[in-house]
Amino acid sequence: MSAENEVEFRAFRKRLLWGSFLICAVAAPLGLLLHLTAVWILGLAGIVIAGIKVQRMH
Repeated sequence: MSAENEVEFRAFRKRLLWGSFLICAVAAPLGLLLHLTAVWILGLAGIVIAGIKVQRMH
């Protein structure tokens, strides 16, 4: 893998992690509002996991 491909892959991975973080941030309150336990639990878990992974990338 060349250096340019690795930089592109890191940028793609960062965008993917931020996107999943935002989706989980929207899903958690929606799950609470709609009384869908599995949705808000998975949303909170996603927020924690994506947050940790985003911090590790820096």
